[in-house]
Amino acid sequence: MKKITTLFFMFSVCFGFSNSLNFKSLESLAPVTYEAENGKLYKGAVLQDCGSCSELKQVGDLGGPSTESGYFVSTVNVEKSGIYKMNLSFSSGETRSIFISANGLSAQEVSVNSGDWGVVGTKEIEINLFAGTNSIKFFNHVSYGPNIDKFTLDLFQEASACVNCFGPYEAESGVIFAPATIQDCDTCSNGKQVGDMGYSDRYFTQDINITTPGTYRVYVSYSSGSTRSLSITANESTTVTDNFNSVDWGVVFVKTLDITLSSGINTLKFHTPGDWSPNIDKFRLEFVGTLGTNDAISNSFNIYPNPSKDIWYINNGSSSIESINLFDVTGKEVLNLTPNKNEVEIDASNLKSGIYISKIKTPNGVDSVKLIKG
Repeated sequence: MKKITTLFFMFSVCFGFSNSLNFKSLESLAPVTYEAENGKLYKGAVLQDCGSCSELKQVGDLGGPSTESGYFVSTVNVEKSGIYKMNLSFSSGETRSIFISANGLSAQEVSVNSGDWGVVGTKEIEINLFAGTNSIKFFNHVSYGPNIDKFTLDLFQEASACVNCFGPYEAESGVIFAPATIQDCDTCSNGKQVGDMGYSDRYFTQDINITTPGTYRVYVSYSSGSTRSLSITANESTTVTDNFNSVDWGVVFVKTLDITLSSGINTLKFHTPGDWSPNIDKFRLEFVGTLGTNDAISNSFNIYPNPSKDIWYINNGSSSIESINLFDVTGKEVLNLTPNKNEVEIDASNLKSGIYISKIKTPNGVDSVKLIKG
């Protein structure tokens, strides 16, 4: 079975996670139970009777060898950001896997076997959630999965405050350019979102006061039932773009984009030229560093060859590389990767000769590394 590397993103009060995070110890609160059948079922997943299950129901027909396989999404609300213990109740007469993703971020594979389809087993995992609404997707697009009865959530480690974070900024509190509209949204923060966005005249802007210039990570909370593009432009000069898809208009996911901001007032424009946009609930900012040409890198990185004409290889030993964002000397992003593995190959064949700054994110934080294209 295809293996997806498990990544535990360290969530913070800022918006779910930060590059450098400490946790506060706390006395565990009572676990909260969520029945699988109360989630939203997609692509052929079905509600089944189950004599040994809680509420005598379970979700079955999960998984299959394609992205059209059955899955479900549960919406949960928690008071605090941090790591939660999830106790998953399931049934499976053979060893099968279920993949679990919180808020559309990296999934972890959970292999289970209860010994019989009429027997309910349990498995405990850890999952990172942020304060407020979270969307948890249960799926397997590789092969068939187990049946799911229910799960409980119990706060294990509370995230400490993020000192380099700004927000949240509710989309509806920005300047709305009609015919973009403020819409009701049961799963959104404050029950509102900005929709009907896209093309040249449907967008919103928000002014943000920044004290330290540099690169900021924008955490966008959004909903979209199809793949749609969104651009964020800072001060009508620097634009970052990515595709967004939360599987359903009633499901809120999170997407991150990095953008360079100056000190003082920055105007962020959320828009999609020439097409429709996803709906936007809110966003937050986290300072991740300044761009420069410092040669200092983490001792764990092994980069070769550098300079290179075609390919850079980056090895981080036994620790995974979560993302790489490559910038030219003007601060323009020219490449972004999310490898989620310890050794990465960067194709530089289409880049111009010169100096590039790579921001490499690992579980230990973010390092800026100078790469040279010969």
